[in-house]
This record gives sequence, structure tokens and C-alpha cells, in this order.
Amino acid sequence: MDEELMLVTFLHDVGKILQRAGIKPKCELSGDFYEHDRLTCDFLNTYLGEKYVELFKEGKWKIGDYASASERIESKEFGKPESTPLLDPTLDIQPNADLLQLARWYSVTYVDFNAAPETYKARRVNEAFINYKGIYETLIQLAEKAREIRDPESLLETYDYIYRTTALFVPAAIYKAIPNTSLYGHSRLAAPLAVCKEIRLLVIDIKGIQKFITNVRGEAESSKRLRGRSFFLQLLQRALSDKIADVLGLSVLHNISFEPGKLIFVVCDDVKYKVDEILVKVEEWSNYELQFASSISSEKLKVSEMKIFSEREEDRGFKKALENAIYNLRIVGKPHITEDVDIDYFGDVYPKKMMFRAKDVEGMESLTAGEIPKDTLISEINLISLIVGHSTRNLKYVIEIMYKDNAKGEMGYRTIGKYRVGEIYIGPLNIGFLLVHGSEKDDDIAFLKSLIQTKKEVAKRIRIFTVNSTLDFIYPELVKEFSKISFGYITLNTYHPVEKQDTSKLIAEKFKSLDDMANYIALGITDGDRIGEIVKKLSAFPGRFMTFSSLLDFTFAHIVTTRVIDVLKKRGDIPIVVLYSGGDDLAIYGKWDEVLMLLSELSNLIVEILPSITVSGGIFIFKKKYPIAFAYSFAKEHEGIAKKERDGKEGRVSSNIFEKYTEDEKKLCEDLDRRSLTWSEAAKFLEYAKKLIESNVPSAYLYKVYNIGQMIEDCEIPKALVTYAYLNARNERVFKEVKEKTKAYLVDYPREEEREIITRLLKFRNVVNMYTLLKRT
Repeated sequence: MDEELMLVTFLHDVGKILQRAGIKPKCELSGDFYEHDRLTCDFLNTYLGEKYVELFKEGKWKIGDYASASERIESKEFGKPESTPLLDPTLDIQPNADLLQLARWYSVTYVDFNAAPETYKARRVNEAFINYKGIYETLIQLAEKAREIRDPESLLETYDYIYRTTALFVPAAIYKAIPNTSLYGHSRLAAPLAVCKEIRLLVIDIKGIQKFITNVRGEAESSKRLRGRSFFLQLLQRALSDKIADVLGLSVLHNISFEPGKLIFVVCDDVKYKVDEILVKVEEWSNYELQFASSISSEKLKVSEMKIFSEREEDRGFKKALENAIYNLRIVGKPHITEDVDIDYFGDVYPKKMMFRAKDVEGMESLTAGEIPKDTLISEINLISLIVGHSTRNLKYVIEIMYKDNAKGEMGYRTIGKYRVGEIYIGPLNIGFLLVHGSEKDDDIAFLKSLIQTKKEVAKRIRIFTVNSTLDFIYPELVKEFSKISFGYITLNTYHPVEKQDTSKLIAEKFKSLDDMANYIALGITDGDRIGEIVKKLSAFPGRFMTFSSLLDFTFAHIVTTRVIDVLKKRGDIPIVVLYSGGDDLAIYGKWDEVLMLLSELSNLIVEILPSITVSGGIFIFKKKYPIAFAYSFAKEHEGIAKKERDGKEGRVSSNIFEKYTEDEKKLCEDLDRRSLTWSEAAKFLEYAKKLIESNVPSAYLYKVYNIGQMIEDCEIPKALVTYAYLNARNERVFKEVKEKTKAYLVDYPREEEREIITRLLKFRNVVNMYTLLKRT
């Protein structure tokens, strides 16, 4: 595959960033070129060299540019290019709509992991700020570091991350176009389209993701293995994409999907059979915990004739191809019974050939704090989840090794000086990962060099991902050690509380288990609403789809991680762990009230950045020794309740401590139809409960109010109201204090409207439930 042409196509509009930053062109071009093209020429000449300039002048990249740009919808101009922000790509543009008054515009700036999350929230056009100067300076700094890279494929992959940092919030087109596609989304699609005369869309869907993540039997190291499985799945998807690209002779940029569990490759031929061979091997290796469905669009699309969007339905070839491929997805392999099996330490049944003896695994004592017997068997998947889960704490680097055909990787965990390195190997893909954590920044380059030196003889290609660093992730010193090396970054929450930690003496860290976090523990999950609907709508606009997909990944990974780190800094070592954050899913466990508050805060923040979606959640609260896989299953059920009760305006959350209620007086004695609250209500009720804990309000009063709510649920409404009036008449001081602590949520009767009091008494039982749990925690 022509990575050089792909790179020129990918960077064909980089001149727009320079132009909007006020840079003047020097390069002279003749023919059908514009001022920003001259600036692109300058950039290529400075940072990539004459060969790339000549490719740019030849203009072969234009076929990809024109095809990718064919989805643009013509419109009046919204302002000058240098002062127009990015419009929400999911927004339906209605005739005569005043878009300037909508809070659906993103500030034009670069992605900085250390920036406040609110920097990236959607706002009105006059409130959005423009920072092309900062984008330009960041672009130049990163490009300068990338100059040492000579291998075209490594350059292309590295520039993909440079553009993620600098072009995600830059509108691609402004002149006579609605600015709702980012420069990154447009360029990312144009690159693979430029190297195929005809294309097909190859879709791969990973099945059983939630089941795989939560398939954690036994309580030993359960929190670590659960977290390890979730992050390993991200690594597996990355490795799978890289392996498929390698086998097909393509670049990884041919995969245009950022959605967890889904790959969409732009391919030039029918290569499905080659991909299916890879997928079947991975299915067997996972003992069919994971399965894959694949499909390829039936008809080829001529890139030169592509009309991604047209008012005429018959011209929407890309959308039809994608819908055709998704509709025809079929499972590629068939599970079969393996006779030669054994049971591992955690109770999992696996083929004997996929079992490891604990004493044969380097670093097992560190991974389990010496608590697993040496002669114990551990399945390969459980071993990987232990290594990955342990290594995520304070993770600094993820190094992907694509091994040569005659070589393979290792499994284990070792301490090297100040560093600790987890190593896993995915046999059917012949790809391994080194997970480096617990280091001092000043020594990093020297240590990374030493790791590369130990792997370069067996490596076909190396990729280095820096964790939580969007501005400093390219290390030119390492290119001298190995030429086929690329750089990128991963956003990941690396916090996990431990029982003991003494890095000076290198005592093994023992992760806090669920039982150590509190008397009452919660597992809370959230999921973005309307995602499927939005994806289906945007299938006709792949550039906008890629923009939305990038923003979605950015929000659930980058923004969530940043906010959690900020919360930990402000509130100290709180007993919570972010289990998973990616795609449109989020899972957190820990002390129940901390989980509720953090999920509520994160859900509101997510909606501020992605106003086209709402967030529904489920929280299951349990005591010690409760199986975490069951807790996840029940949390998922409650998330389903919240989604079902969503009214379209605001996200909701349901929990096993929430009581039934209704806001429809006709259903009072028939069926209380609500089991969920809005996020703001849930957070408000928890605040009330905490204030009541600190007050002089007797518990007996609150439990009597709870019983009055029960009377209403049992349709004893007149008796309940009389009892409520009598209780408050006898306890005027207490009632006054309760109103003060709950911002007058409980109101007087018979002074206030009866219907309002009934609803509030039903809901107030949630406050009492939270109060009771806080008393016992």
C-alpha cells in the first residue's frame, strides 16, 4: 500500500491550520491550487521532504479529498475561516434554523490532557473561543519531533495522533459549507480513499464484550481481573486492527471506525476470507468467550464517482454499502467441545494447552501478593487479565510489538530497576504488549531504549503509546534504535487504591478488593442514549460520523479520565475505581455514595460536551462477598429500567435502593410506574441524606415518614396524609429542621397541594434509604 500517498492525502489540508493562524505562504504552485495549498506545500517541505512535496504537486491525493468532501452540505457562510468554530456533527440542520443561537458549537483548540474538561463543552457560537495560534504551535512542536522518522508507515501512524491532538476541533470546510465536520474526520477518511480506485467496506463486529469483561469467577483478585479484562479488550481490538492491516497489506488508517467492538475497513478487494481466518483463530484462542461477525459490502464503489451524500437517494452509495455490510454480518466460527480440559484456580474451565502453572510465570508473587499457591493452574485469559489489571495502576507506556514470523512473545511481570513491566502475548495475532508503570520521568527514555534493544531483533514493527499525554508522546531518540517505530497515546484512568506500597523496597502491591472499600459497595454503569440512532443517521456522512465517533471516544476516555483525576486530587484517596471508560460506556465501583456522586457528575459533564445524547445509568449496591459478575448483571438491569423510563429530555439512573413512585395521579392505586430518578434528583437526595446525618433530626421521625410513603404505595392515601399532618404537628421543631436540611422538599399539609405532597412522600423514601446506608457505612 502506498503510505506516502496516504500521508500526503492525510495532510493535504494542513495548510488551513497555518492560514487561519496567520502564516504566509512561500511555496509557488501552478494550476488548480489555493493559498492554503501553498502552505501545505511549505509544511511538507519543512517536515517531510522534497519527495512528499512532489507527490503533493502531482495531485493524486485530490481523488480522496473530493470523495471525502462530497458529503458536505452547501450553506451560507457562518463567518470568516479563522473565526468560525466547529458545529456539532450530529445536529439536524432544519430550514430557517438560527444555528448561531444554539449551544452546539465547539471551541477551536488543541487537545490537552491537562486542560479543564469544561474547555471542550459545546456552547453558543459567540462563546466559543478560537485558538489557531496554540494549535499551530502545538502542530509545529510535534512535527519537529516526528522529523527523525523515515519509515512511511510509521510516519503515517504517528501523524494520525498528531492530528488527533491538533485537528479534532478544527472545522474542515467553512466556505459555503456547514462547518460540522472536523479536519481530522475529513482527512482520516480521505487518506484510504486516495489509494484505491474502487473500494468495498469490510465490517467486523466483536460479540460478547460485556460478557467477556464480567466473566470473573471467584473473589480472588476479582477487581484486578475485571479491570484487566476491560483494558485487555481495548488492546486486543488495537492488535486485531493492526494484524488485519498487516495481512492485507494496508495501513491501520484503513480502519475508519473508533467504536469499541467494531472495525470498518476500507479495502480495495474482496479479502473477507483472509480476515475470517484470523478471526477464527482468535475465537478458538479465547475459548469462545469472544466471537466475531464479519461482512463485506456486495458491490464495489468507484472512488472517482463517489457521492457520499446526495439529495437523490440513488446516489448515496457509501451509505448503502455500509448498511449492506452491517445487515449481512454473520458469525465466522462455530464453538466446539474441547475434551482435554482442566479447571484453573479461579474456577474457569479451559483447554490444558492454555493453562499456566503459577510457579512457571515470572512475577506471579508480585501480581497476587503471594496469595496464589505455586502449583496452581491459571488459564491464559485469567493470567492476561491479572497482568494487565495489575499493570494499569500508574501505567506510563504501552509498547506494542508485532513479532516476525519466526518469533513470539512472552508472558509475565518483572521489576527492572525502578520500573515494573507487565508483558502479554496474543498468540494467534503474534502481537505482544509491554505495559510499563511505576517510573520516574527523568529515566524514561533510557529505559525505553533498553526495552527496544531487547526486542528489535524479533520485532517486525513497534508502536509506543504514552498514557495520558497528548502533547509529549514522540521520542525521536528511539528512532535511532529501531526504524519501524511509531508513536501515539492512550487515555486511561490509572488509579487503583492499594493496601501497601513501598516502591523503595519493592514490596508487592496488594490491590484493595471490593470488600476493603466499604461496608456497602456499589457497581455503577452508564451508557449513552440515542447512540445507535445517531450512528445510523450519520452513516450517510462518514466524515461527520468520524467526527462524532472521535468526539465520543474523546469524551468517554479523555474527559472522564481527566475529571476523575481532578476529583482524586481534590478529595484525596477515595475508595473508587474506574473499571472501564470508552465508546459510550462507563463503569465505576467502590464506596456506594462516592460512586453515585461521581457518576452523576460525569453524566452531566458528558452531556455538556455531547448535547445530542443523554446518559442513563444503573447502580447496584451490595455488601461484602457478593460476586462482582452478578453485581454487574444487576446494574445492567437497572440501566435498562432507566433507559426505558427516559423521557428524552434528561438522562436517568435506577438502583436497587430506589423506591417506586409515580407522577401520574391516575396510577396511584394501580401501578407505580417509575423506578428511576434524574441524575440531578439522585444527587440532590444524597445531599439531603448527608445533611440529615449531620443534623439533630431523630431517625425515628424519618422512618415514620418512610412508612407514610409506604401507606401511599398501598393506596391508603387519606390515612397517610392525616398521619403526616399529625406527625408534623407533634414535631414542629423537627419538621422545621428537616425542611431546612432538604431545602423545603417536604412541604406542609394541608397548606400545599395534595398531589405534590403525595409524589414527594413517595420519593422521600429514597432519601431515607440513603440516610440508612450512610448510618451503616
